[in-house]
Amino acid sequence: MNKPCCTLFLFTLLFLLDTVSFSQPALDWQQKFGGSDYDYGQAIVRTPDDGFLIACDSRSSDFDATGNHGYGDCMLVKLDQNKNVQWIKNYGGSMYDTPKKLIITSDGNYLMAGFSGSNDFQVYNHKGAYDAWIVKIDTSGNILWGNCYGGSAEDYAYSVVETVDGSFVCAGTARSNNIDVSGNNGSYDIWLFKIDANGNLIWSKCFGSAGSEFSYDVIVDEDGNYVAVGAAGSYAGILLRVDTAGNQLNFKSYANMH
Repeated sequence: MNKPCCTLFLFTLLFLLDTVSFSQPALDWQQKFGGSDYDYGQAIVRTPDDGFLIACDSRSSDFDATGNHGYGDCMLVKLDQNKNVQWIKNYGGSMYDTPKKLIITSDGNYLMAGFSGSNDFQVYNHKGAYDAWIVKIDTSGNILWGNCYGGSAEDYAYSVVETVDGSFVCAGTARSNNIDVSGNNGSYDIWLFKIDANGNLIWSKCFGSAGSEFSYDVIVDEDGNYVAVGAAGSYAGILLRVDTAGNQLNFKSYANMH
């Protein structure tokens, strides 16, 4: 059955061939996934079986995107090495839930980081408004565990990285100053929190000022510490480095000179 092109999520991977400078890259293959509503790709990882796992923000509940739980779900699409669909599954509750980052864990499973406004179906321990939502999924798409982190206001996770001790550090932004979030400096703060291999909260720290600061990615550096990048409002980039206990080592702001 043909699907309306204007409403489908079009996912295209481009592989660049050896071409002369300024020439157009050749299209190796493309695939479409989705339904009749809005479906957007948010993250992708190459899986150990030479396939792909794609995370989508999905509002459809037909065609490829069946099983939607409400307003918006996290939809995962697993492709094999020949780009054939192995499985498609939806995750979330009756409100808006979206993925922002996917990683492959050291045990071969997948970890998805995002945020959720739900407190039903597959979303548990919701704290209020929007929470950071971290979900561990096996290679068949089954949930191993999932949990919400945050306070009574809007709190979001945009990235996650596995640490050398097998735990995970998540980076995002928090407006709360209660429950899982403390030390908020005003408005939105850069928010880093660490969870163990089973999703239990180890520590949670806020960094920022009376203005708004956001973090969009985090890595582990060569010393085993954590480096997050983000922004202060719309005018400055931020580089933050903390130790394994979440204590600030360096904080640098790079103002927009334009």
